[in-house]
Amino acid sequence: MSGYPSAEHLAGHELVAGSSYKLPIMLPDAETCEVCFRFDPHGTIDPEQGLLLRDGARLTVLRQIARYPAMLRLLQGAAIPCDYSVLERQVGDEVYIFGAHQVGVLLARLFQARGGRVRAFLDNDERKHGAIIEGIPVQGFDRSTMAPGALVVLGSGRYSETIRVDLATKGWINVMTMQAFLAAIDAPYITEDSFRNYHSVLFNQASAFVSAFLCLEDERSREVYDGLIRMRLELDNAAASIRSDFRLEYIEPDFIEAQDIRFYVDAGAYDGDTLARLESRLGAAQNAYLFEPEQRAFEACQRRFADRKTVKVLQAAMSETPCWIPAPRANSCDVLGQLAAGDVQPMADVAGLPLDEVAVGAVSLIKLDIEGAEGSALRGARQVLLRERPKLCVCAYHRSDDLWRLIDTVLALRGDYRVGVRHYSDIIDDTTLYFY
Repeated sequence: MSGYPSAEHLAGHELVAGSSYKLPIMLPDAETCEVCFRFDPHGTIDPEQGLLLRDGARLTVLRQIARYPAMLRLLQGAAIPCDYSVLERQVGDEVYIFGAHQVGVLLARLFQARGGRVRAFLDNDERKHGAIIEGIPVQGFDRSTMAPGALVVLGSGRYSETIRVDLATKGWINVMTMQAFLAAIDAPYITEDSFRNYHSVLFNQASAFVSAFLCLEDERSREVYDGLIRMRLELDNAAASIRSDFRLEYIEPDFIEAQDIRFYVDAGAYDGDTLARLESRLGAAQNAYLFEPEQRAFEACQRRFADRKTVKVLQAAMSETPCWIPAPRANSCDVLGQLAAGDVQPMADVAGLPLDEVAVGAVSLIKLDIEGAEGSALRGARQVLLRERPKLCVCAYHRSDDLWRLIDTVLALRGDYRVGVRHYSDIIDDTTLYFY
C-alpha cells in the first residue's frame, strides 16, 4: 500500500482510471486508518481484487465511511465471526415459535427436519388458537402453560420486533431471532445449503460488499445497506430505522413513477398480485409480460387477467439462454398451500426464455423475484436494457452475495444506472434493489 499515491487531497474528478490509491479514513475515536482502493469506472467487483470505486463522486462517501458502522467493520476486518456453538446450546431440542403463518411454519419444518420438536406455535390472533398446523398446536402466549425459560423463536416477517418488545415487557427474555435460529440449526435457506453463508460471506467477500455500497446513489440507500449488513453480522432483526412500509415494495416512490408501469415485465409473477398492486397505485399497464413457472400460481395468474389481452401470462421462467428447467413442485410464496387445492398435474419441465427473445417492443419496468435466478435473467435481458433502459426492481436476498453481485451484474450490462436499495421486513427477506 505504501507505494500507492494518496487520494487524501484529491477531488473525485482528479482520480485516474485504472489507478490504485491509498486514503486515510478518520475514525470515531479521532484515530485514522488507511485503506487502498482501485478506481475504474468500467471495473467489475471482484472480492480477490480488493476495494473498487467506480464513480469519483463517491470518493467523499469513502472518506466518510466511519459514518456507517457496519461498512467500517468490514473495511477494517473488525467484525468477529459468530460462535455457532453458543447458539446451538441455546436452541436445544425443543422450542416455541411465535408466528403461526408462513415464516413460522417454514421455521418449524426446518427445525423438525433437524430432529427438533416445536412444542407449539404462539400467535396473537385469537382466531388461530386451538388450531393444529402440521401437527403443531397453536396457542396464545401463556407462561403458565410453558416450560420455564423455554426458547421462543420469532417467526414473523413483519412483526418479529414488536413481538420481541412485547415479550420483554412480560419478562420473557429467552428469545431468538429467525436469523440466529437458522444459523444455530445450520438450516438450508432458499438457494444456500446453509443459512450460515449469509454471515460468513461478509468476511470472505468484505471488499465486494463495501464496493457495492459505494455504488449507491442516495443517503437513505446507504443507511439501509449498512443496516442490512449489521443485521447479518449480528444475526439480528432489521432495525426499524431501515425498514420501509411493506406496501411500497416495487412501487417505492423514491424510484418508481406512474409512467414506469406502462410496459411492464414481471418474472416470478406468482398469481399476478404485484401487477394488481402496482395498477391500484399507479394506473393500468398498457402491456405486460408475466412469467410464472409454477403450475398453480400460473393458472391463478391466468384467471386474474383472463379479460386482459394486453397482459400476457407465460408459464415460463426468465433465463439467460433458451432452455428447459424442471417445473417447480411448489411456490415459495405459498408455504401454507393456499394455491394447492384441487387435482393439478404439474408439467415435468417449463421453458426458460431470455427476455431479449420475448419482448420486442417497449419495456419500462422489470421486476425480478425468481429465487436466485435474477442474475441469469438480467443477462438474458441485455439487449432490452441497452435499448430501453427500463427501471429494475430486483430482489436481493435469495443468495448470500446478492447485495453486491446483482449490483455488479447490472452495472456491467449498463453502467449508467443509478442504484438504490430498500428493505421491507423485520427479517432477512424482502430486500429490493432499484436501478433507475
